[in-house]
Amino acid sequence: MEQKKSQYIYVLNPISRLLKEENWRDKENEVVGRHFKYQHLV
Repeated sequence: MEQKKSQYIYVLNPISRLLKEENWRDKENEVVGRHFKYQHLV
């Protein structure tokens, strides 16, 4: 039996500090990187 993939649309609402790219820290970049790496594997 083939599994059907679900699709989701969502809006990210970052905190005000993250609205400017220069305010991003290594931690935020790592989290976003993990998210998109996981999405690619699914």
